[in-house]
Amino acid sequence: MSKKKQTAAIEAFRQLRSKYNLSPAEFRYVCKMVRELDGLQIPKGRKSLPDFLNPAEIYHLLDISKEAHFDNLLIESLIKTGLRIQEANNLLVSDLDFGANQLKVRQGKGSKDRYVPMAHSLQRRLLTFLNGRTSGYVFCKPDGRKYSKRMLQLKVTKWLEKAAFSKKLSTHSLRHTFACACLARRVPIEKVKDLMGHSDIKVTQIYAKLETGAFKDDFLRLME
Repeated sequence: MSKKKQTAAIEAFRQLRSKYNLSPAEFRYVCKMVRELDGLQIPKGRKSLPDFLNPAEIYHLLDISKEAHFDNLLIESLIKTGLRIQEANNLLVSDLDFGANQLKVRQGKGSKDRYVPMAHSLQRRLLTFLNGRTSGYVFCKPDGRKYSKRMLQLKVTKWLEKAAFSKKLSTHSLRHTFACACLARRVPIEKVKDLMGHSDIKVTQIYAKLETGAFKDDFLRLME
């Protein structure tokens, strides 16, 4: 099939999907059948590399957000552990093992548990923040109730917007920053995969394409 006909067929299917209100699963099934029967190949969209914070940007973000202690600690925790925002939202005080310098992520993406090291600087801040509290959610409301995932996202994105970086950044960018720091310190990519909770190493390998050497040493000093 010519490229022109492929383009026309793709547009026709998009219109059908909208007209008949097909669910994503139904639409994928129809497209799969068409590809198998007629050899139609839908071109994949170009995937851009993820943005992450450099040392100066990390310092600036933590500096401007320090007036909001809770938000500042949440941001630092995401940068230094690589947790997904949902994982941070579900993190319990009992999941923090200060004796072993690690925390446990329970039922992360794909319903998998994993352990992530905690830097000593982060441990000190968490202990001060908890102030003797031994139960409940780590990042909870003053009355102990759980925040929504969306509310924690808003707390982070508010400061990213105030920082006015030129990059396209989101809460997930802090996770990208963690992964780049690991690779900058020459942590084996297989181990980074485990720390990030990826089910497929192909997902982790995207970070190997990012330039990390230039900010490696400064970033690691900032993490301490």
